[in-house]
Amino acid sequence: MNYKKLSEEIALSAYSGMTNAQIANEINIKNKTSLRETYATSLTILAVLGAANGAAFLDVLESIAATNSSVKWSMKNIASTGIDVANTEVRNMLDQLMAAGALVQSDVNTIKALAERTVSRGEELGISEVSEQMVETAVGGIW
Repeated sequence: MNYKKLSEEIALSAYSGMTNAQIANEINIKNKTSLRETYATSLTILAVLGAANGAAFLDVLESIAATNSSVKWSMKNIASTGIDVANTEVRNMLDQLMAAGALVQSDVNTIKALAERTVSRGEELGISEVSEQMVETAVGGIW
């Protein structure tokens, strides 16, 4: 346990007036979305969207690739090692293509969700699940 990190976290005003048990519970609630590096290939897209929707999704990207360099290079990667759907630029590109009406929102959401996981504040901070005793120790400042 990194008590220094925990101590810095619980010093935030968000935890003001809470008991140690309430602080521990708040830090352990899995209510935050975190992105993790996740590569989607053409096979991944076909699997998660289904054969027909996946093929249509890839066909749209392929047709756009003829006039859009970013999409062209993304398609090359989709065909081999995949594209990291946690990458901000990739996610923005998918959103822009959806906003332009080229891609369907539900398909884009499904592809982007491959990289999303729900985590607690403790996991975001890189600390283990927090107990009431751990909060008490962190508050005491003696680690």
